[in-house]
Amino acid sequence: MPVGDSSHHNKLNVLLIVLDAVRADHLSCYGYSRRTTPGLEQLCPEAVTFTRAFSTSAWTPPAHASLFTGLYPSHHKVAANLNLEESVPTLAEVLQREGYHTYGVSGPFHISSQRGFARGFDRYFERYNLPCLRLPGLGITRYELSAEFFRYALRRSLANYDASLLAKLKIQRYLSRLPKERPFFVFVNLSSAHSPYHKVPRPFAGKFVSPEMLAGVDSAKGRSLARRAGYQYMAGKLPVSAEEWEVVQGWYDEQILYLDWIIGDLMRFLQRCGFYDDTLVIITADHGEQFGEHGLAYHQFSLYDSLLHIPLVVKLPAGSDWQGLAGTEVERLVSLVDIAPTVYDVLGIAPPDQMDGQSLFSEPEQQRAVFAEYDPSANVEMVTKYIAAGDELAGKFSRALQAVRTPTYKYILASDGSAEMYDVGQDPQEPHDIAAAHPQLATELRAMIEQHLLPPGEWKKHEDEEYNQQILAHLHDLGYL
Repeated sequence: MPVGDSSHHNKLNVLLIVLDAVRADHLSCYGYSRRTTPGLEQLCPEAVTFTRAFSTSAWTPPAHASLFTGLYPSHHKVAANLNLEESVPTLAEVLQREGYHTYGVSGPFHISSQRGFARGFDRYFERYNLPCLRLPGLGITRYELSAEFFRYALRRSLANYDASLLAKLKIQRYLSRLPKERPFFVFVNLSSAHSPYHKVPRPFAGKFVSPEMLAGVDSAKGRSLARRAGYQYMAGKLPVSAEEWEVVQGWYDEQILYLDWIIGDLMRFLQRCGFYDDTLVIITADHGEQFGEHGLAYHQFSLYDSLLHIPLVVKLPAGSDWQGLAGTEVERLVSLVDIAPTVYDVLGIAPPDQMDGQSLFSEPEQQRAVFAEYDPSANVEMVTKYIAAGDELAGKFSRALQAVRTPTYKYILASDGSAEMYDVGQDPQEPHDIAAAHPQLATELRAMIEQHLLPPGEWKKHEDEEYNQQILAHLHDLGYL
């Protein structure tokens, strides 16, 4: 019997792909000048592309929690270093109860089983945990050995070996061995576009960063900026030229091109195995990335669209009630909180009682607004302990942020009482703050935040020091520290 023979089940499969730190405006299927997503461009005629999709936060844990629960961060409570509460039902738990095989491939420690993100998964493969060994007599922890393992693999010229390739292989292996009597739900976080961007696998290295580009800049400085020197830049201690940012963005774009190949290979695998027609495929991101906009780098300390505007491409199963939407672009505002309700809607499964999101294919609300929240405490703790000029950064950015975005305006409220407002329709890069010029509109948008979200003072903080040290260790390996 061929792999993926759908005659043994009458339910649909779900593949949820999260591209870590991938902003929508760097994808060619969203109009970007560099052709970073030729594979997605081939998929889009069979899918629905949401051109104005937004994350609920600036970094991984709260965004993934919103993805899994349909709730905004102050409602699911994963703000800084807080675990996902057991009382909040997740997408994997609901599908598991419905009889689905559930398999997850996570990337960073932020969404590990220790933080509660593995709930509902029959198996949850955690790449950061490889290899699962502890050698205390040598002073090597389980985490440190994992980091050394990946660095050793790269040094040994396993040129195309990285976390995203490993994730793809794990998914293909899992699905090829899966009993076919029940449908599956597979989640994967692909983290290649996360900093440091300059470690691009062959043959994608050099596609957008030419020798001529490198000759015109300090390449060592560029590599440092791609890894951690962005903190010195944000503190005003490191000047960065437009040419240097262009090189860093070129490396980032090459990583996106690589991820596009990963996705294309997964789609071809689904087709070969007979799963493709019966599978709801959702491709999105948890947040974007900053390359000097507003004097910022990486994905901390702001709720600008460089961090919040994310891709969202949905390939519906054959025979779906909404199959006629294939090949279309939807311009209304949507959010990560809409993903879980959409899965329940397409599968015909009753959703949990309380969710902030709505199905992407439900009747749209007029003048709908979407929200985002950011708690800086984990990042502030990190920079003050490990980053030169960290105290200056902490003093500048130690404030929680909440944002509301309507089709025309965005309003950002900080916990120190300051606020910003932008006409994102006319001013999409958000350089011109108009809050002072439009006080009545600013008051109305602030009221929407206060109506829909909990104030930052009610966000519970995690006090587990050992747990925090684990997070800091993983941040170090990701290049934050």
